[in-house]
Parts: sequence; C-alpha cells; structure tokens
Amino acid sequence: MALGGCLFSGGSAWAQLADKNALTLAVAKTLAVAAEEEAVKHMWNVVIVMVNDSGKLLYLQRWDETQIGRIAVALQKAQTPVNFKRPSKAFEEALVTKNRTPGLTLRGPLPIVAGVSILVNEKGIGAMGVRGVTSQHEGQMAKAGANALAQILGPSARGEPQSWTAWHGRLAGATGGGLQGVEEADARQGCSTCGLALGQPAEGGGNLCGAPSNDWFQC
Repeated sequence: MALGGCLFSGGSAWAQLADKNALTLAVAKTLAVAAEEEAVKHMWNVVIVMVNDSGKLLYLQRWDETQIGRIAVALQKAQTPVNFKRPSKAFEEALVTKNRTPGLTLRGPLPIVAGVSILVNEKGIGAMGVRGVTSQHEGQMAKAGANALAQILGPSARGEPQSWTAWHGRLAGATGGGLQGVEEADARQGCSTCGLALGQPAEGGGNLCGAPSNDWFQC
C-alpha cells in the first residue's frame, strides 16, 4: 500500500523523506540584526525582509519614516534568489552591464542589488532583501546579514552563492517559437554555449555569454 509517497513491503520503505535545514524566526531575526547594525552605523533608513525557502515572508523590519512602498520592493528582492537560485544583482548585471534586455520577460525576478540567498551546504534555506538607500549600500547590508549565519553554523553557511546552474530562456522568434520558459542544467558538466569550464562555478550566477540570435543564456 502506498502511503505518503512510500511503498512499504515487508516492513521496509523504498522511498525516504529528505532531511533539510529550515530558517527559523529566531535565526532570521539574528541575521536581520546583523544587517541592521550596518544601517545604524551609517544612519540608513531601510526595510529588511527575510523569507523562507518558499519565498514566504518570515520577518520584516521597517525603520520609522521609511517609505511604505519599499516593503514590497524588499520582499520581491528576497524572493528573487529563492525562485531563481541566484542573487538579484545577477539580473541587474545582466541588464545594465550586458544589456540582456530579454531577461525582462521573466516573471518574478527584480533586477536590483540586495536580494541574497541564505545558504547551508550550498542549499538555500531562505533569503534576505533590503531596500531604502542606494543599491551599493543595500547590498552591503544584505551581505552583512546573510553572511552572519556563518557565525552561528560555521563555514558551511554563507550568503554569497556559487551558482552551478546554467539556464536558457528561449524568446519569441527563436527556434521553436514562443516563450519556452527556463531550462536548467548542471554547469559542473561544462557549458558548451558559454564555454564555462568543467567544474568552474559561475560567480554569483551573473556570468553571461553570447548565444544564437533571439536566444539568451546565463550560467
């Protein structure tokens, strides 16, 4: 009889539930405090948002007199690395420095710095988003907050991800026609399209390459 995704036969199960780390409210507050310390040091009024590994709001902190609209921006920043497994700055770099405007057709990512993953053993357990000052300063706070997890768990935890995932979005007019969505592959096997070497991680998921007309590719 199948029960909860496991088939029991003779008292043994052929399928097992996965164990995973979860971002708790207490840890989320601790990371937000680390980001807050940067803000207080420089007298920056900001919004700090923490989300879980599903992108759902876990913790929110807003300074007095900070614009209400910045709450939604900070939340979308935090959801970007959860949904796309790369920091929001990767999308900003793709758009601003590489002029990869087709990326704007993706639903969900916000191409502004300061949405960073919270990682344990290279697995995302949540993310932080900051909004309120310049992108550079927001990124400074988000990095301080995310990296504070290492003080709790040691070097297995960090906030700056190494992206091994290559993703390819096919645009309208490309071979096959229409928006085909996002195809993911393990870049550790090498990337024939962008020339990513075998076993070489893409830095923050922001390295872009040339691709056939009307297509775009990111590793």
